[in-house]
Amino acid sequence: MALLLPSRLQQALNFSGAVVTRRASRFRCSAIAVDASSRLAGGVSGIRWGSSTLQGPRSEMEDVVVLRSDGLSGFTFATVFDGHAGISSVEFLRDELYKECMNELRGGLLLGSKDFHAIKDALTNAFENADGRLLTWLEQIQNEDESGATATVMFVGNDVLIISHVGDSCVVFSF
Repeated sequence: MALLLPSRLQQALNFSGAVVTRRASRFRCSAIAVDASSRLAGGVSGIRWGSSTLQGPRSEMEDVVVLRSDGLSGFTFATVFDGHAGISSVEFLRDELYKECMNELRGGLLLGSKDFHAIKDALTNAFENADGRLLTWLEQIQNEDESGATATVMFVGNDVLIISHVGDSCVVFSF
């Protein structure tokens, strides 16, 4: 599996499902690569993770990759933030979206329940809470910060993968 963004990747799937390589462009990309065996024992410990970022022509890197396994009851939190017009929003969300998800998902216990309607509602609340707090924070710093971010989040468990995203970020799976 791979979690990639932005949506303008150098490779895309055509309608037959074959990978078509596009010529290189100036677009930036962040990625999390996940390599998992088909039979995982002992939770998600059998998964190997890696990430890569590529800064384009901008003066600062506006993308952030986060991988965390602490406190999620057997799940791993993997996310890519794609910053726009600066890094401030991404820096805020790097920690705060995780905190909101932890709170709404009751430390990951809700993920293990496989109650997907409740999980969807919890993640919607987490994203909305983080967005509201971000807007308040941006108003308080009063430096006319126009930054924003997209977010693609994965919760990876032994037999469950839950994806949540906002903005034009995308997820690409390859098995």
